[in-house]
Amino acid sequence: AAVGHHIFIAGAVSRWQTKKRLYIVSEYIPGGELLALLDKYSKLPEELVKIILAEIAIAIDFLHNAGVIYRDLKPENILLDSDYHIQLVDFGLSKWLSIGSRTTTLCGTLKYM
Repeated sequence: AAVGHHIFIAGAVSRWQTKKRLYIVSEYIPGGELLALLDKYSKLPEELVKIILAEIAIAIDFLHNAGVIYRDLKPENILLDSDYHIQLVDFGLSKWLSIGSRTTTLCGTLKYM
């Protein structure tokens, strides 16, 4: 199944698979990780924080409406373009889930759990 393109989700430029590995090449996102921005500045402007949070919510809503549960939301997986708009990356822990279904898998990055 496919989710489709969304402005706040990094797109794949190419992908291929060997017997042991899956390779995905995404578009270049010049601003780097949100984590690096948070580490660089002790405080971000409130308007920027509002925009980033709104864009995260819009991207997650898009995924949920497509039946995808994004289970690795953390600053390292939120990249920023040159205008500080977000791009979600790393869907390795994501899961397709139909409406009304539940999942009981415990997963994520330990320091954020």
